Amino acid sequence: MGKQKKDFQPTRRQVLGMLGTSMFTPMLSNPLRVLVAGIVDGLIMKSQAMAAVNATLPPRNYVFIGFAGGPMRVHFDCPLTPYTNQAVVANSGVVTRWTSASSAAYTSTAFTRGGNTVNMPHLWNCSLPTAAGGSVPMANLLDNMLMIRGINNGSDGHALNYFKTTRPVNQSSSIDGAVADRSNMAIPSASLLRGNSGAFKSKSGVAPSMMPAGANPLQGILSAFDQSKDGLNSGFQSRQLAMDSAFQQAMQSLGNYAKSGIPGTENLYTMRTTVEKVVRAGIGDLASAYNSIYQKYVGLMRAVATSPIPGITDTAISLGSFSQNGFRVGGATTYVGSGFDPRTMVNSNTNISLLAENFAVAEYLLVNGYTNSINMGSSSIFKLNFANNYNEWILDEHSGGGNLSMIANAFMWRVVATFINEFANVLKSKNLWKETVIHLGGDFGRNPNKSGVGSEHGWMANSVSLISGAVTKPYVIGNTHWNGSPYADRNVYTGTWGAAAPTMVDGQAQELTLGHVASTICGLLRVESPTPNNNPLFTEQNGGTVVPLVEPAKNV
Repeated sequence: MGKQKKDFQPTRRQVLGMLGTSMFTPMLSNPLRVLVAGIVDGLIMKSQAMAAVNATLPPRNYVFIGFAGGPMRVHFDCPLTPYTNQAVVANSGVVTRWTSASSAAYTSTAFTRGGNTVNMPHLWNCSLPTAAGGSVPMANLLDNMLMIRGINNGSDGHALNYFKTTRPVNQSSSIDGAVADRSNMAIPSASLLRGNSGAFKSKSGVAPSMMPAGANPLQGILSAFDQSKDGLNSGFQSRQLAMDSAFQQAMQSLGNYAKSGIPGTENLYTMRTTVEKVVRAGIGDLASAYNSIYQKYVGLMRAVATSPIPGITDTAISLGSFSQNGFRVGGATTYVGSGFDPRTMVNSNTNISLLAENFAVAEYLLVNGYTNSINMGSSSIFKLNFANNYNEWILDEHSGGGNLSMIANAFMWRVVATFINEFANVLKSKNLWKETVIHLGGDFGRNPNKSGVGSEHGWMANSVSLISGAVTKPYVIGNTHWNGSPYADRNVYTGTWGAAAPTMVDGQAQELTLGHVASTICGLLRVESPTPNNNPLFTEQNGGTVVPLVEPAKNV
């Protein structure tokens, strides 16, 4: 293409002017045309962004699940001794199971999946309930899991580090924004964080659809496609003719635009076909659809809450009123007494904020082809029973004692694993699992006090996991310090807890960053990385096999 064509990028006002006024003059009297006009406008802007990326395959679905506050990851996806039997340096705040009636310790179990053996924290011995009423080994998730530990975020701060998880460079696009720029879906990106779009940024100026508060969040996200608001009667023939008329006018105007030779116009007709199908279909009975899926995930959470976790919530423990059994209430630390029974801490009322709602919406949007970029998450566990008092467990667990942290986090991560297992099964049934990447992230890890009393912001000990049908065996990468961290007081935060240590990347010893993570994720998603100066840590070979580009994880 000539230089003149590349330089000409019309504004939205100019584009509407090029399309002419015939279609838009009666907009106020015809809601359907308002809808079509908005879609056409969005198609033009997205087509220009897509022209900048020369990819032969469409992007994979991207699902980011963020845990605001920075929960402990050593119970789940930050294995401390993944490939060796090297003993950990004990820290009372890093325990994964009871080893006696009054003490706990970090223990792991070796699992071999796809020919790779990984030592995972004790929680991975448990089973996951299924929607069909049975159960499966939690270790099945390892078949599709990449774990990156020992990530140094570079600085402290909740909001800053949550921001950097999906957008490590402020001036660049976010990961979900990069997917949205190449998406041909009706909704380029959906944020399910109720009023918080996070770090989303796209080159084309696309904005995410936000999940509003309410009993049925799907209705808010998909209101633009609601047939009951298009000003037409419910008869299919009437609706079809009206839709044909509106799209014929739109495509005639778009034809004039395409003849201008502006880069990206060749993408318009592909995207138009996808969006037209969505608009024609409408959104159907969202109340029934959402409630059915939502209740499924609620039922799975209750099944987790009411089935004991071996070694954690299945045995009577004799606890004194000591520091490892503290929790925060109203900013102050409270300690459970000797009469507390840890088997009652998780109960049928215990739930994780917004998680069932988020998974229900995500499942509906992906399965029905509305979007391929979703941002969701959680920040608290509600209604844990501390000595007959129901309280909230905040994932920023400064005052969370090591013993109670073990129980709270074991419950949360088992629920997360159960939900992902169900989500994956649904996507497999629709042939979408291999084309989906789930990104588990958050603010940072934790640097636990050796006394077992609380933990601080582990910005130097972050962990990220990627789960996808494109992955066929487990890997753990990222070196960590065997004892403490050079960034935290080693006299207070001693022991093995996942603090970043140099890893060999491209022949150079360096601590992993969120830039490396972003490039890795974008490589799997087939989109442009916001951090091109950081090479990916995994790559997908031509045969479709995902392999690491760095050494296996070790403690140094």
